[in-house]
Amino acid sequence: MMALALRKSLQLLIILVGIVCLVSCNAFAAKRVALVIGNSNYQNTSSLNNPVNDANLMATSLEKAGFEVTKILDADYRTLKRSLLEFGRRLYNKPEAGLFYYAGHGVQVRGENYLIPVNAKIDKEDEIDFEAIPVNDFLRVMNSSTSSINIVVLDACRNNPFARSFRSASRGLAPVDAPKGTYIAYATAPGDVAADGKGKNSPYTTALSKAITKRGITIEKAFKTARQSVLKVTHNQQVPWETSSITGDFYFLKQEKVIVKQKPEQELISNTSSDEARKVYNDIKDSGDITTLEIFAKQYPNSIYAKFARGKIDALKGKTQKKITVTSLDTTTREFRSSDSLLNECDRLSAVKNDLNNKTGYDSEFSNLEKNSKIAISACEVANAKYPADRQTLFQLGRSYFSAKQYVKAVNKFQLAQNGGYTHATISLAFLYENGLGVNQDYKEAAKLYKIAAKKENLLATTMLAFLYYEGQGVGQDYKEAARLLKFASDKGDANAAYGLGLMYTEGKGVLKDYNQAAQLFKFASDNGVAGAKHQLELLPSKK
Repeated sequence: MMALALRKSLQLLIILVGIVCLVSCNAFAAKRVALVIGNSNYQNTSSLNNPVNDANLMATSLEKAGFEVTKILDADYRTLKRSLLEFGRRLYNKPEAGLFYYAGHGVQVRGENYLIPVNAKIDKEDEIDFEAIPVNDFLRVMNSSTSSINIVVLDACRNNPFARSFRSASRGLAPVDAPKGTYIAYATAPGDVAADGKGKNSPYTTALSKAITKRGITIEKAFKTARQSVLKVTHNQQVPWETSSITGDFYFLKQEKVIVKQKPEQELISNTSSDEARKVYNDIKDSGDITTLEIFAKQYPNSIYAKFARGKIDALKGKTQKKITVTSLDTTTREFRSSDSLLNECDRLSAVKNDLNNKTGYDSEFSNLEKNSKIAISACEVANAKYPADRQTLFQLGRSYFSAKQYVKAVNKFQLAQNGGYTHATISLAFLYENGLGVNQDYKEAAKLYKIAAKKENLLATTMLAFLYYEGQGVGQDYKEAARLLKFASDKGDANAAYGLGLMYTEGKGVLKDYNQAAQLFKFASDNGVAGAKHQLELLPSKK
């Protein structure tokens, strides 16, 4: 599949930003993928108590860190082999990060490390290649992947269960050189064995699962923290080990941006305790801003301070509010939107600020939007109640519902705004149909909606439609049409489309294979901040 990480980033942009043709994907979270395997119930050798529990714990922690996790428990040879193969293929789709975690029996034979399936039956050392999975084979697959970073975690250094049958039995696992861009972590040092653990989980996985959910620390710091914890718990008997060839910084969870308190009339009200209600009310009661007071009253409906706020609202409306009627967006000028506090507050709270100069911009803003989705919904519902035909407000309300994962409500509002011809709503609705959110998944409907927006020369819709033609989803697979659409958007200056078109030139699909043309497109995309473009440029054969 072409540029999957780029496509998913663009899909998020559709809903959360709603702005035509933002060119940088740097600010958007690319997909992270993980394969987690825990083998406990061995059929022909000693079983282990904790690997299945460890796999469950690690999967939960990785999901908190934004990984799409595939979890396999008690994998036999076929399942283990197949899952490793499929995971390797997922790494070709340019995720931001790929992580493989294994807990269970692992052995070292003649300097080679092997993962042991639960149905392995090994009577002699020479049978290991037929019954177990060589770690190095999988590392070679990861080495050819296009993910920015690959992480391998092996909590598999327990005693060799087949030691009596092996001529050259060795303790623990052998050290392995990390392929370029790879971080390999062992539960204990090479040649040593790790504890299965007396409790529900192994000491290593317990420590690591906590470390990777700490915000604002690099991958190196996370594993160092886990090592310190294991040393303490095992009284220095087990020393976790890592080898790395990564060059950049990677964070499992980035530090959340600190929100500086704004003026009272701009306060984002997100706390619900009566103590907080009193404090917030004291801050805003003299602001004279009706919208702020209305939002406060909606957020704290059972508080006595809500009654005070409603009294002030009535007083202010009687003195200062002018009656304005809006029947549609066609009669709502930009000047009116900026001067009407209800519409302005809805627009402001539902928007996502995309600060391209802030490396953590997207992650932080998306987190903040989720955190404040209730206040955004409150503001937009108030505006929508007053101006039910205003298409932009319908779109902003739909976007706020989406951030709160209320997809059915989002579909309803996007549909209403789309019926009125609001292009951003059309694209957002297409995204929901494409991904089956709030509606049954329907690629044909998604393609139809993208076409409507693309006819208006919306470059984001044009690029998304190109992806559907490339993959044959909702439309017949047509590489030439995909290339045509990407070229149109690229010629208009869209860096994401340039990146996609560059990939097609490297593949020779829809266009003649042309590395020089691909290089120019990747260079343009890289200069404009598209994630992965620089890496693709480096992968091209040398050009004359």
